[in-house]
Amino acid sequence: AYGGAAGKEGGAFTTSRESPGNAAHVLVTRKVGEGRVIYLNRDIGGYYSCAANRRYRELVIAALSQYTTPPFEVEALPHVVVTAWRQDDGRTFFHILSQPQNLRTLQAPGHVSSMDIGTIPPTGPVTIRVPGCIKQATRPVSGDPVDLEVADGISTIRIENVDKHDVLVVE
Repeated sequence: AYGGAAGKEGGAFTTSRESPGNAAHVLVTRKVGEGRVIYLNRDIGGYYSCAANRRYRELVIAALSQYTTPPFEVEALPHVVVTAWRQDDGRTFFHILSQPQNLRTLQAPGHVSSMDIGTIPPTGPVTIRVPGCIKQATRPVSGDPVDLEVADGISTIRIENVDKHDVLVVE
């Protein structure tokens, strides 16, 4: 794959081994005001929701890392999905979801799995790294403890066990 350098107006990545002028852009960026818009012309989220392929996750992280630092990093089994929502009051909510049905889909291509929510086993550990110094981290859904460590400007949160899902609130 070709990786184009971003100029002041933006840049693009292509999916072809040919020169950039002959290939379709997969990622396009444009500076807008104080921020940047990053557009992927493939439905990576759609692909990932059908099959939690680690390569889709790696593709998005690698592409975005060319332009910005990821807002958080996760270490977990491939079937664990972590989504973050930043609040206006400075808190960030992380939703941690165990989706082992995706593992069944990966093991049997073309097989649509339906898993009863009562049969989803607990998962863990889950480690989330966030730039900056977090003062407090809580798990209001489960009430379980959180291991929080801050070193070298990075806050590391480790959760040993997650039931079907959990919420982590950091301040």
